Amino acid sequence: SRARQWTTFPEILDPKETGHPVLSIVNGHSPRELARALEEEGGEESPESIPNSIELGVGGKRHAIITGPNAQGKSTAVRMVGQLLTLALMGCPVPAQSMKVTPLGLIVYLHPKDDPAIGDSLFMAEARELWRGVYRRAARNPFQLVIMDEIAPGTIQQVREDFESIFLEELDRTGVISLPATHNLGTTLLGEKANGPFTNLY
Repeated sequence: SRARQWTTFPEILDPKETGHPVLSIVNGHSPRELARALEEEGGEESPESIPNSIELGVGGKRHAIITGPNAQGKSTAVRMVGQLLTLALMGCPVPAQSMKVTPLGLIVYLHPKDDPAIGDSLFMAEARELWRGVYRRAARNPFQLVIMDEIAPGTIQQVREDFESIFLEELDRTGVISLPATHNLGTTLLGEKANGPFTNLY
């Protein structure tokens, strides 16, 4: 099929050789968006599916902070990485020019709900979920990819930025790689530090 020209088999890296988690995707496509574009274009050679490239665990950069306006593809890019990782570890071809990855666990941060009945604010519920559902799991094994789409949206901007930045710095200590999407421009200051583990994607 024509769709086959848009897929490749990923290269699975030996974690004993890399010594740390690695994920590299060159011109990756969201499987859903690519399928839709190919269908709309009748299988033409240039479907209207926008590719994304990302490198984590390469050159000392372990975390890519994705930011930008609403409806500009942040969540789509985050989902694409999770989907391609899942396909790769199942032994399936992936819609990308190339992909290299060590075996990785996948931690997806899901926003909790507040619970006024027990005096739980949304911010408290989020802090607890980040600690229990993300940080403690990450601390058990560094060979994991953490995906987060907006941390602590239920509080004021300055607190949100400080909280997100502090959490990401603590998460880095576990050795995992991560892909946080955010509207908080203050968080991108992490990616502006020279020789740091964070980079920014817009």
